[in-house]
Amino acid sequence: MNLYLQKNENGVTVVLITVIFILSLVNPNSAEIPYKDEHQNPGKLASDLRGKIKMLSNEEKIPVIIFLDKKDAELKEIKDINRLKRKYKLIDAISAELDKGEIEDLKDNPHVKKIYYDRVIHALPIKNDKKIKISTSAETIGAYYVQDHLNYTGRNITVAVIDTGIDYTHPDLGGYFGEGYKVKDGYDFINEDSDPMDDNGHGTHCAGIVAANGNIKGIAPDADLLAVKVLDSNGEGHNSIVLAGIDWAVSHGADIITLSLGENQQPNDGMEPLDLIVNAAVEKGIVVVAAAGNEGPGTGTIAHPASTEKVISVGASNDRGTVNTDDDIVADFSCRGPSAFGRFDPDVVAPGVGIYSTWLNESYYSATGTSMSAPHVAGAAALLLE
Repeated sequence: MNLYLQKNENGVTVVLITVIFILSLVNPNSAEIPYKDEHQNPGKLASDLRGKIKMLSNEEKIPVIIFLDKKDAELKEIKDINRLKRKYKLIDAISAELDKGEIEDLKDNPHVKKIYYDRVIHALPIKNDKKIKISTSAETIGAYYVQDHLNYTGRNITVAVIDTGIDYTHPDLGGYFGEGYKVKDGYDFINEDSDPMDDNGHGTHCAGIVAANGNIKGIAPDADLLAVKVLDSNGEGHNSIVLAGIDWAVSHGADIITLSLGENQQPNDGMEPLDLIVNAAVEKGIVVVAAAGNEGPGTGTIAHPASTEKVISVGASNDRGTVNTDDDIVADFSCRGPSAFGRFDPDVVAPGVGIYSTWLNESYYSATGTSMSAPHVAGAAALLLE
């Protein structure tokens, strides 16, 4: 089976599951402008961290991510003050909470390559507008045809939804949690426990678009899900937690990762922690999809990590509530490129206006945003991988 992209008379490229595009984007050897070398970034402190340090009192602590020259590097400064929060498997990095003096001291450690401020990251905002026609998105992109006529439904494919968690009690999402159920595994990195229940709704909506199978059907209704909660009830988390979520998803068998989260600030060198861990996941053969953001229609607005080199960045199309793709347009709110280094992003657009999907407490909700577009592509990738 191939995944085709079709350009309509409005010049909009839409996802059609009826071009061998997604997997080509996963190629780690794709020809892009190379990253800048470390020596091109003066000093060991990232620019935003330098700005934060200037405003700190001597005792105040801030969260940081520390890149090391090797995973088992000995950081006596961190061990002595017992401030280590996380270690990562995919990248040579740790996270910690440190004060100004401790950060300055670390600059002299030969094992430290660079220190980054651990910025806040958000679920990309969605809106509910009852005037919007409920999207016919699964039919528009050809998912139902593939399911019913070609018998591809995402069987034996695992999609990690890295978000606010999943309400796995929803009947369309399996009704329960654990091996043998649709949401077969997960972890809550906000509360540090093994129950990734959604207390926001955003992640549950994204999960339903990928793989709901009940009153509504997702793009890949027989795909398995991993619920990776990295955002709290307000849809907020930190880069360090998202890194941990990606690390966990890779080690727990994800074939595809979908990220409907981000931050507006773009990295200036492609070597931010989130860039490196996303690229590392792709290099292990995992499809990583990220929502482009909702700050359009201005140019140069692609959110991070959708701006990362090896991710599939997804903008939103508006299908105007019809199956006919000839009237589709790029949604006005959808972020536009270019992204870092002048790359052409987003890579693809998918339906993101008036998307009807699962919500908390066995309910349903119509939502709009590129957060809804990314899981369409994740589901399409699941059909393709099957």
